[in-house]
Amino acid sequence: MNTTHAWAARAVHPTATVIAVEYPSGPRGPELLTLTSPGGTTRAVLRTASAPALLATEASALLAAAEAGIPAPRLIAYDETGADAGTVAVLSTFVPGSSLIAAAPDAGRLRAVGRVAAMLATKPARASPNLPWRDRSLSDVEFDHSTSPLLTQARAVLDELPVPDGPRVLVHGDLWQGNTMWAGNTLTAVIDWDSAGVGHPGIDLGNLRCDAAVLYGPSAASAVLDGWRETADDPDWLPYYDILAAICTPADMGYFMPPLHRQGRTDLDAHTAVTRRDAYLREALDAIGW
Repeated sequence: MNTTHAWAARAVHPTATVIAVEYPSGPRGPELLTLTSPGGTTRAVLRTASAPALLATEASALLAAAEAGIPAPRLIAYDETGADAGTVAVLSTFVPGSSLIAAAPDAGRLRAVGRVAAMLATKPARASPNLPWRDRSLSDVEFDHSTSPLLTQARAVLDELPVPDGPRVLVHGDLWQGNTMWAGNTLTAVIDWDSAGVGHPGIDLGNLRCDAAVLYGPSAASAVLDGWRETADDPDWLPYYDILAAICTPADMGYFMPPLHRQGRTDLDAHTAVTRRDAYLREALDAIGW
């Protein structure tokens, strides 16, 4: 075992040994470890990165998600300095299931992710270095500066609107179908928390709705809201965050095609995604009388 694997094994059990390593997302992605110990065989996910801040956020967010009862991997160990693991590393539980995205909309799945957004909205939080303030999804990602007339107009409209008041809560920061795990139609976990932070609950709800619209057409966004409404009040701030989610996507949706295709949606192309995104955005603008 190398130094990092030995650290991971000790975190599971003092006498554990790594007996297999897989790379489900490719050689640069997380490692799926199989370990054996006196208690039997177990699996865990090991993340290392050249950007320690992302792992610090991942570790803090997994702890916060556990406190909130969010279905997510649980943190096993975090070496924030790399002194023990040989590199900054996060070890978390393995959650069985698949993140592949169904080609046809499933109202039950869409409602389930809406319920998760509502659960996150009940987790008050304070911004910290590891869970910073977020004012949009993927706040650390800068897309290209290309635009379209509709996106430009929508940005101008949003600039004139007051930012809605609301609670400061734990936000996932990149909540879409590809960051969820499923066993059949049962949601087993929300994964990839390295964009998490503290912000308005509309950030996650709006992103989920925009994602549903791009995947299946604008009408699919309503099922996400139905799931939210099962446990939370009707959000009067929704149009603002619907618009925000849409304008935070690149004008050329080709940027999103590789991850969408890896998640099984090879039927989607950039033109279809743009058409659906723009239709969703127009509905949100109509909702505020624009």
